[in-house]
Amino acid sequence: MRRRFPTAAVLAAGAICAGALASQAAAAETGHVDFPMCSPSVTTSCIHSLEIDVTGTGEFTAPPAELAPRVTLSGTRPPVPDVASSGLAIEVRRNGNGQDLSPTLTTASRIRMRVDIGPFTPDRLMFASADVLEWTNTPTASGTSIHTFVMRPIVKTTGIPCSISGGCDGPFTYLQDYAAFAQLGLMDLPSAHAAQQEMDRQSQGSWVATNASSSSNAYMDVDANALRVDVASPHLTAAGVQNVGFLAGFVPDALITGSFETTPEALAERGILTSTDNGTTETVEASITRVEGGVVFRATGFHYSTPSFAFQARRSTGFRPLAIAPARDAVAPHRFTVSGSITAGGRFTAASCRGTVALTAKVGRRTITGPTPRLRLVGDRCVYTGTISIARRGAARTAVIGASFAGNTFLIEGRAPGRKVRLI
Repeated sequence: MRRRFPTAAVLAAGAICAGALASQAAAAETGHVDFPMCSPSVTTSCIHSLEIDVTGTGEFTAPPAELAPRVTLSGTRPPVPDVASSGLAIEVRRNGNGQDLSPTLTTASRIRMRVDIGPFTPDRLMFASADVLEWTNTPTASGTSIHTFVMRPIVKTTGIPCSISGGCDGPFTYLQDYAAFAQLGLMDLPSAHAAQQEMDRQSQGSWVATNASSSSNAYMDVDANALRVDVASPHLTAAGVQNVGFLAGFVPDALITGSFETTPEALAERGILTSTDNGTTETVEASITRVEGGVVFRATGFHYSTPSFAFQARRSTGFRPLAIAPARDAVAPHRFTVSGSITAGGRFTAASCRGTVALTAKVGRRTITGPTPRLRLVGDRCVYTGTISIARRGAARTAVIGASFAGNTFLIEGRAPGRKVRLI
């Protein structure tokens, strides 16, 4: 998980700059190392156990003979800050090399793996092609840590070529359906920058899971105080039916308070997941749950091919007192210029300063609605100015003018206190 800074290039997880690598880490170890099973002679950088609950309703037991764990360490070790990374791939294979675990397992099955990760130090989130149920770690006396992963397999379609940058519309040279797929990935992607180091500290224990064919590394959008992830996957499966999307994640308390600029309780209550594809942003139906140590979001049923998701808390909206004056170009019996601004926790951006403000005037039993004013960003404020015309009737000598905001994906709706004006 990384914060995007306006002046910094965003590196994809695992990217390696060859020139800098040669000069800064010529002696670094590279390549792939497969972890063995732990034994009395191998006690670190090894796999402690694989257990399976085939039906998902019983106890974990020894795996069927055709299933075996695989943990592979790859990349540069030790990683070079801002230049190179290492990764730990954790998965279950069937009959030696098969990634599709069906028909032995289904999406209802549960997998539990325990791995001593040795000197590997994951400093960002875990990325999963699985339905993550639990991720915990326990330090050992030797200074390493044993990580326990509990997950369910997912349905997944992989397409080549298919990427977040190049698109995923086909035609595909490779298109493969998996009925039960389970793979996890941890990254050690160190940074020399203090702000990124703090982001990494806040992100410890976080994860994002999806059945997409490809994905960006998740990152913090500092303008929207949102966790974003860009994904790509074929719209149709190899079988020709619609590819149903899955996305979930765990956001720890430290990241919520430090970067979302809200509380875990507020995020669970007012959290929202949006999807942007082809320039259109819409809200995705998602479950958002407060759990021990953080908040979990989970969504399924959406469609591919290259949506970008944002998870954030909608902020409570407040209104500054209205400024009301007779309009200079008054042609109606009573025409007023109404100005005001919206307040909310955190700073406004061009993206968050948008939505619909309605100006109304209540005259006796009548309610008059004026033209919709436009919200605009002025400095650090979200302001609006509009007009409303009131035709006096009968004995009415006063009107109460108010403003209301319909809300958007950043802000919840709100209403300004009404102000009484005199009708002469």
